[in-house]
Amino acid sequence: MNRLVLQFTAQLHLKDYSPSSIQNHRLDLLRFKGWLEEQDLATLPKIQTLDGERIVAYQAHLTRRLKPRSVNRHLSSLRLFFRFLEESGQIRINPMEHVVFPKTVPHLPAMLLPSEVVALLDVPDEAHYLGLRDKAMLEVLYSTGLKLNELIEL
Repeated sequence: MNRLVLQFTAQLHLKDYSPSSIQNHRLDLLRFKGWLEEQDLATLPKIQTLDGERIVAYQAHLTRRLKPRSVNRHLSSLRLFFRFLEESGQIRINPMEHVVFPKTVPHLPAMLLPSEVVALLDVPDEAHYLGLRDKAMLEVLYSTGLKLNELIEL
């Protein structure tokens, strides 16, 4: 399994993945390798027989310890890894083909209280043109719900 991980990370280097992405994929695969060793499945012949049920069992193992976003990252690493193994001819059937990733709920921004909005709008100094600009920007943000990057582009 170590050789497969090395080949996979070398392939990621060739595809110009960032060093941090490569490191994260490597760590995810090492965690998967540890789980495979616990299941006595860490050899290439046994990896070739892995099916979706084993991946779902690993997903359940991850779900007990990690948040959905982290589980998705691990599964994404596995999908890349098994796609690499399939393309290089080391496995015939990709066990990740039918694995369903857990849903992630987007984080909603924190809401300001009306008193906090009033206090925020009172901060810019209207005696200076930059203060007028800042107040106008804050009012546009508040009244339209634009994101900060959208306001900057405007």
